[in-house]
Amino acid sequence: MANETWLTLAGNLTASPKLGETRSGAAFAKLRVASTSRIFDRSESQWRDGDTVFLDVTCWRKLAEHAAATLERGDRVLIFGRLRQRSYEDAQGVRHTVHEVDAESLGPDLTRYAAQMLRPGRREAAASPRDSEDPVVASEPQEPAEAAA
Repeated sequence: MANETWLTLAGNLTASPKLGETRSGAAFAKLRVASTSRIFDRSESQWRDGDTVFLDVTCWRKLAEHAAATLERGDRVLIFGRLRQRSYEDAQGVRHTVHEVDAESLGPDLTRYAAQMLRPGRREAAASPRDSEDPVVASEPQEPAEAAA
């Protein structure tokens, strides 16, 4: 969509993803990511930590389910998504504005981890011979694409 702010973020999860479900049944996961910049201090000729930025991230549907099943607190992740801004009023009547990321893609940072890809339907096919009498084993039915929440 035009005029949206897309960003790519690298950071560490401050807690394991929390999986939930909307009233209409769509899965979502909430994550919080911390990212600290590194700054070169010329006077001391060394790198030091800069300010830490904390961002809340929301994942939807299969991405949410996969994130909750795979990731945990402390994992280094890469996130690509839309930056969102929303405002709310707290119990004392003070207005707050928060920035969040609506994740389009999310995964472990492969500079830190080795990962094994598990594709739906292929796991079962690899475990059984191709001439299996059960045709469902080789490929599970896929869900139809859902409208964006």
